[in-house]
Amino acid sequence: MKRILLLTFAFLLSISISAQTPLTEAVNFKSIAHHGEEIELFEILDGGQYVLLDFFFSTCGPCKEYAPRIVDAYYKLGSNEHDVYIMEISPSDNNKPYSTDAWINMFDIPYPTIHTQTGGDTGDSIYAWYKVAACPTLVLIAPDHKILLQDYKPASADSLVELLSSKYGVETFEVEGIEEHSASLNIYPNPVKDELFLATEVNVKEIAIYDIYGRQAMRQQVNETTSQQVVNVADLNGGIYFVKVVTSNGEVVKRFVKN
Repeated sequence: MKRILLLTFAFLLSISISAQTPLTEAVNFKSIAHHGEEIELFEILDGGQYVLLDFFFSTCGPCKEYAPRIVDAYYKLGSNEHDVYIMEISPSDNNKPYSTDAWINMFDIPYPTIHTQTGGDTGDSIYAWYKVAACPTLVLIAPDHKILLQDYKPASADSLVELLSSKYGVETFEVEGIEEHSASLNIYPNPVKDELFLATEVNVKEIAIYDIYGRQAMRQQVNETTSQQVVNVADLNGGIYFVKVVTSNGEVVKRFVKN
C-alpha cells in the first residue's frame, strides 16, 4: 500500500511540475473589455486572425516602455481589422488610483483592455490560466490556437511588425492618416456607440469623419446657429476615427473610438 501511495504521489507531482511549463495551446476566454467590447478569444482565432495578448499592469516600468510600441504596431498591423488582433490584459488594475482609465488615457490605448473589474472572464483569471510569471509578457496565438510566441519583448514597433510580417506572413500597412489637432472643440462621449456630440464656441461650417487611413467615412450638413452639433455614427463599424470640423476659425480634428 505504501508503494502504491508513493507512486501515486510521484505521478501527481509530475503532473504539477509539467503544468508549470509555458502553454503551447491557447485557453479560451469570454470577456467584456473596458469600453464594452465583447471578446471571445476562440471566435477571433476561428475567424482567421492571429491574436497578440499583452499582459501588463499600470505601475510596471517596462510595461510603460512597451505600451507606445504596441500602440504604434496596432496601427501598422491594420487596427484589429486585418490579420492581427491585439488586446491587453491586466491581472491587478481596476478603477482605483493607478487605474486602467489612467493607463488608457496616458498611452491612448486604442485596442481592448481587460482587467479585474471588466465583465465575464477577468484579467486576473486569464493571467492565471496562461501561467504568466511576470509583466510585461506578449503572447502570440495562431488561428489554429497554437501559441507561437510565449514571451516576446518588442525592441520597437517596427521590429514587432517585421517579425509578424516576415515569419508569419501577416499584412502590414503604411499609416499616414490624418494628424490630430484641436482648438476650441470638445467631443463626447468617447468612446461612442450611437451619437457623437460636438461642442464649440465658434461657427461650424462642415463636419466630416475619416478612418485612420484618411478615407472619408461620412459627412453631415451643419446647423451653424447652434454651439452643439450631433453626429449619428451608429452605422460606422467599430474602430478608430477622426472627426474634422471646419469652423469660422479654421479646421479642427479630433480622434474618437466607435464601439
